[in-house]
Amino acid sequence: MKKALMYLIISGCFFILFGCSNKGNITQVSTDTPDSNSGEIQLQQVTPVKMEVTENPTGNSSPAVMNTISPESTACYASPTPAKDNDKTYKDKWDKLTEKSGDSIEYAYDTINWLEEAVNKETDPILFLCEGMKHENPVIRWYCANKVIEYYNKPGIKNALEPLNRLLKDENSIQDSAALSISIIKRTYNNKYLVKSHKGNRYLFTKFHGSGYGDGKLWIIDNGEINCIVESYSIGDIGWSPDDKWLFANPYGRIQSEMLVVNVKSREVYNIPLFQYICDNSGKLGYKVGSNQRPDPWIKFIEWNPDSSRILLSYWFRDDNFTGQKGIAVYNIEKQSIEKTTPLGSTEGDYEVVDKPADFSWN
Repeated sequence: MKKALMYLIISGCFFILFGCSNKGNITQVSTDTPDSNSGEIQLQQVTPVKMEVTENPTGNSSPAVMNTISPESTACYASPTPAKDNDKTYKDKWDKLTEKSGDSIEYAYDTINWLEEAVNKETDPILFLCEGMKHENPVIRWYCANKVIEYYNKPGIKNALEPLNRLLKDENSIQDSAALSISIIKRTYNNKYLVKSHKGNRYLFTKFHGSGYGDGKLWIIDNGEINCIVESYSIGDIGWSPDDKWLFANPYGRIQSEMLVVNVKSREVYNIPLFQYICDNSGKLGYKVGSNQRPDPWIKFIEWNPDSSRILLSYWFRDDNFTGQKGIAVYNIEKQSIEKTTPLGSTEGDYEVVDKPADFSWN
């Protein structure tokens, strides 16, 4: 009896001491979700297969969290799930841009500048443009097919070929844009909008065909490198001089009162202000010009002379009596001056196309 009583007293003391030594450090729970803000280590009764201890992500003195993976689980919980990206998707962004773009390619030149701004903000513009080529809005598809040319030498540009090839079955302006981009990206240069030099493999081109005035840029491909060499309000006709040392560019718009020539080597751009010359010399030429607020001048390229030193131009405008007047002029590139102007009489219609007169000679 005494031995039994002694064993009972010793066992009671042991349980009392064990309970006191752990008091306040362990809270036993069953299936409730642990409180992450309690500051206590909470034990959950599970049957662990693997136990991993992660470092404390906060870097403070709070206890580390012990992650357990049960046999039924196939997910890894060793790292937190990334936060959801709050940025709009590419589709959402293009949808927003269509609020101003409209759906007419003919008048899309009004929206090109702010579409450019949107693309230039993207960290991956090629991917953004590829998604735009799939958009239901034709202006967006057309714009993206043109814009992607500018990334011809960037990593990932080959990813644009698949969506561009799909656009070859689209409406005409979009087909033309896609075909031009494909020929440049593949470096085949077999496209009707690429104007080849007389010697060597250099090309001129403009983008955004099908819209009223395009983006006003003239591009040159030289040794596989593409650079913009002219920026105007619009670019129409373009071409090389016979010796490939000069270019001409005809700005298009409601009025076309000038012509541009470019020195290929120096990239200097010279303006031929033919209509201004006609106004300044109207008395000598027999014109009355000055009071008509809508003369609507129209200057056109005709041809180069054989040695590339001069260029023949035609002109049309309305005089003070609203009568159409036409003529030709010779511009000396070396002297940067108008060498000769020849009036060819009045016209009944508007914007008459003036060809080289049969009796004209460069001699």
